[in-house]
Amino acid sequence: MRVYEGELAAQYLKEVIDRIGDVVPQEIPDDPTSFEPYHKFSHPAGRIVVAATGAGDKPSWKFDANSVRTARDLFVAVEDMPALASGGSSAPRSGYFRLRRWIRDFSPMLLLPIGSLEAWQAAGWVLVLAVSFALALALSAVLLAILRRATGGEHSSTELELRWPLRLALTFSIYKQLIPFIGLPDLAKRFSVGATGVVLAIALMWVGWRLIDFVSEMYFSRAKSARVPTDHVVMSLTFGALKLALIAAGCFAIAVELSLPYEGVLASLSIGGLAVAFASRETLSNVFGAGILAVDRPFKSGDRIIAGEIQGTVERVGIRSTRIRTDDDSLVIVPNGKLSDSVVNNLGARRNHMIKAKLPLSYATTVDQIVKFQEGVMELIANTPHAVSKSSRIMVSALGQERIDVELTLCLDGQTGTAHELEIINQLTIEILRFAESIGVKFGARYGQLSDFFLATLPSQIEADRPAKAR
Repeated sequence: MRVYEGELAAQYLKEVIDRIGDVVPQEIPDDPTSFEPYHKFSHPAGRIVVAATGAGDKPSWKFDANSVRTARDLFVAVEDMPALASGGSSAPRSGYFRLRRWIRDFSPMLLLPIGSLEAWQAAGWVLVLAVSFALALALSAVLLAILRRATGGEHSSTELELRWPLRLALTFSIYKQLIPFIGLPDLAKRFSVGATGVVLAIALMWVGWRLIDFVSEMYFSRAKSARVPTDHVVMSLTFGALKLALIAAGCFAIAVELSLPYEGVLASLSIGGLAVAFASRETLSNVFGAGILAVDRPFKSGDRIIAGEIQGTVERVGIRSTRIRTDDDSLVIVPNGKLSDSVVNNLGARRNHMIKAKLPLSYATTVDQIVKFQEGVMELIANTPHAVSKSSRIMVSALGQERIDVELTLCLDGQTGTAHELEIINQLTIEILRFAESIGVKFGARYGQLSDFFLATLPSQIEADRPAKAR
């Protein structure tokens, strides 16, 4: 505001000097030891005085504060005077003077004062707001159409969420470009600059927040089908850090618009930082925990983990918490601080998945049938997708009172998903039953334990829900 007011005041003073005459060198005192102010022009509306500023033998000579403060009133008082030919001035740099000169020629009545404003300035202020909003509506419609086309017509909800913050940001961005043409006086700009600047900063933060959400949503939705592996944990934390940076930038922008000194803002943050840190130590612990997860990388998005009593698939890692989808489709929010201190069993990082089950055979089964059964099961495993046959085995493990216990160890590679594992186990179990039936192998015990083979990878809750008699 001070820069703009300084340029405007300089142009007011130049317009006045062009009408009252240039400075004549003989009028200037030539005593180098005198620091008396030089009075160029005096008028009831104001005066033009050049005074010495600073200390020492070589002071700086400038227009004094009163000359700058009353420059506009002095210009209004003498603007009817013709400019002297000796002024030699070029056209005014500010569009405000050209616009005001046109309005003065068109309708002098519009120059009547209304408080600290002239009539045309008050009307122009309202007109600038209306024009800015109209242009913002048109421009936002174009930008949203481009966004819609770029995303193939998707994310309509994002478009609705962006509509009003984008309009608000564009309105006050255009307003700041047009308002200098009105030349609002200092008193009016004290309110205008601060209020519009704060609203613009909030609107830009709003737009930025929605855009980060949009990019994050689009990134994670496309990453699911991408062939190139991506580090979702780091990207999730990056998007969260961008939001924090956006808030910090917005707060400093508001401080600039309100002319708050940076030193005071930083000092207040440092003094109040201890109290805030103590009051929000759990939150800060979660933020630092997010950093530990990003550096240590104990898991990535999509991994199945066990952390304490929580078992499920990691969906998203945020700045404060991690979202885990459990086997019963509930969403558990785990603070990063607790998760970084927990013992994490990353099932998704397994190179191989070993599944063990006992197949109880009847004592009516002959040795040749057992050997044939073992060979047949290993052949079925060799033809099973994702099965590692060289690490799988089947052998007689014990001779019970009512049955012969045959232990089967099935090894699946680590790239097999949980849902796919269940399909593989189900299909293999059916094929083993058919093969046993074809060679006359009977399973011992009344209820048998072949079902344990299928239940080996199911959640513990399903195991607990089975009838006690079946267990």
